[in-house]
Amino acid sequence: MLPTSPEAVGRAIKGAPAMVAAIQSTKWTLLDALKKLTDDRATAAAGLRKSVAEVLTADEFARALAPELARCEQEATLLLADVRPAGVLPPPPPPPPVITLGRPTEPVTPLPNRQRRSDLDVAAARRVFEEIERALRSDAKKRATIEWEIGDGSERKSP
Repeated sequence: MLPTSPEAVGRAIKGAPAMVAAIQSTKWTLLDALKKLTDDRATAAAGLRKSVAEVLTADEFARALAPELARCEQEATLLLADVRPAGVLPPPPPPPPVITLGRPTEPVTPLPNRQRRSDLDVAAARRVFEEIERALRSDAKKRATIEWEIGDGSERKSP
């Protein structure tokens, strides 16, 4: 025999039809679909599934079944409605606005086009020189700074 009072037994018997109705009306397939989430919603889905398991094993008088199941069902609906194709993350937030402090100054001069190529053979070096030549011919004001090193390749660092 369970250690309980006659009042507690009476409340349990009286509330049993409501608990049965709550269990029968719950959309279990909706809650079951939570375990299929593998994207950034998976953690929230696992928390909801845990809440459902806890309320099903909790004392009805400590934690009412019907409103808890309804809450979990509603949260599951909202979570599942946030549908995205697999592997697609939400777009990143827009960049913050550019804020200029103080008075306007002269226009900013763009940084020079700097590139570094290494381990070039004759053909690859020729293509780089042609690229430099095209860049210089595109604007008479442009100038190149060239720095080079020729070796047998033995001084290359291995990754």
